[in-house]
Order: sequence, then C-alpha cells, then structure tokens
Amino acid sequence: VALVSEKCLLPIMYIPIRHAQIVKREFTVCVSPLQLGFDKAHELVEMIELNRILGANFFFFYNYSAAPNIDKVLGHYSNRGLVKVIQWRLPFPVTIVNMTTEEIHYYGQLAVINDCVYRNKGASSFVVNQDIDEFIIPRKQNNWNRMINTLPTKRQCYMIRSAFFRKDWPDVNQSNKSDLSSEERLLAKRYRSITILKQVREDVVFPAYVRSKWMARPECIEVAGVHNIHNQKDVVTCKTYVVLLDDGLLHHYRSFEEREEINSTTDNRISVMKDKLLKNLERAWSDLGNFPAVPYKRDEA
Repeated sequence: VALVSEKCLLPIMYIPIRHAQIVKREFTVCVSPLQLGFDKAHELVEMIELNRILGANFFFFYNYSAAPNIDKVLGHYSNRGLVKVIQWRLPFPVTIVNMTTEEIHYYGQLAVINDCVYRNKGASSFVVNQDIDEFIIPRKQNNWNRMINTLPTKRQCYMIRSAFFRKDWPDVNQSNKSDLSSEERLLAKRYRSITILKQVREDVVFPAYVRSKWMARPECIEVAGVHNIHNQKDVVTCKTYVVLLDDGLLHHYRSFEEREEINSTTDNRISVMKDKLLKNLERAWSDLGNFPAVPYKRDEA
C-alpha cells in the first residue's frame, strides 16, 4: 500500500501487507451495520444460533447504533470467541429521510462489506454476506459446506436468490401443513423464533443480482457489493455461480405496512432444523440469564 498526492506520481515508500496463510475457519458471516438503536435481541440471538447450525464459525458485527441489550448479547458471544464487534464511526453525521441515508448509502454498508472481506483474507475459507433478517437456507443439504460440495466445481463465488417471508402474515399453524407440536409452538413463541413461526413466503423469487446475497472465497474478491461481487481478482479461476432454487434460497424476513397483494406459498424447509434450533435458543437464553426475552402465555400456543 502506498499514498501519493497525484495519481501519476511514483510513491516514495511502500508499506507491505502480509496475510498469514493459515485458514482459521470455514465460514465467516459479515453483517450489515447495526443502526437506528437496534434492540431486537431475540432476532439477533436467533440469527447467530441458526447460522451456527448452518455452518457459520464466526461473525463480524459493525455497531453504528445499538441498544444496551444488544451490547449484552454481542458481549456474550464475543466472550465465547464467536463474534468480533467493530464500533462503526462515520466521519460525518448520517441524516435520515424517509428511512434512507442522505449523505452515505446505508451507514457505509459497502465499506463495511469490503472491510470484512479484507479482514478475512487468509483467515476464512468463505465470507458470507447477509443482514440480521436474512438466512441462506440449503434446500437439499443441511448445511452450507455440504451444499457447496454438491455445486459445480471451480466456482469460488456463489450467488443465492432471495424471497420475502412476511412477518406481518400469520404464524404457522396446522392449516399450513405444519409439523410443529403444541410444545414446539410454545417454545418458538417463547423465544420469538421468526424462522419457525413464519413459514409462508411470497411466491415471487427475485432474479439473480436483485436482492441476492452471496458467499465467496475472500481471496477472489477485489471489490464487493451488497448484491454482487463488483470486481473479482481473476474471472477465470474466480467464477460466480448462481445457485439453483432447488439447491438454496435466501430467506428474507420482513414486514410490509403497504405492499400490493401478492400470492403466497407455504415453505417449511426450516422445519428440518427446528429441533436443533429450539434446543440452541433455549440454551442461549438460559446462558444469557435475567434478560428481556418475554415468554408468551401458554394459552397463546
């Protein structure tokens, strides 16, 4: 790396950057900036626990603005060696107008993604780009590693298409062909498991590169984008593969106050992971102790 005052000048000195070529982990999840005083601890715990089931070994969180209960959750996982928290301070104020940023795109999201990619070169086999409310769910396999091993070889970047699972639609029940028992539904409500309770999605799946997210080998990335890899190191050896819907889908859990009517479909793929997820959520909230995880009343199950 070198700095010059003008583009055509030769630098006086270079500063070498060396990466230890010892891969520490298989999958590292890079999460978009926490902002607007984010306080949904139950969503954060579920995001970490479900991704660990899927294969995540480590998480990078960038904290622009989060509530104290989020600090406690992140501290808990940091102490367990699973999370790195970076306090994300921008050099100028972010002005919010109609839930968008005026001065910089989404709290410097692109800078966050690329910072995370470069921190993980030589340290992680893959980086996984997603938000708190998104999950890359294999359709045939039970984890990311097995999914990738079934996909075409010699591809280093994998693009996963996205569909909305509507949080404003009713919880799963027997009419949705759910295999949840009454006790499992009670536990899912107690720990506010969005992924287990919301098993109806829009039947529209977005095309590749529209709301897609990706997992890729960091050594192949020069410039990463939110929904795509903008520049790859070598397009011959670092090819991108769009994952078929039969193999994987990005579950995006969102609420819409105003949205046109759209057809829905039941998608209960998450049920294959529900036993392990409920067990992990129970353990996680037990470890967190006295904490605002408000249980639902039994008669609501």
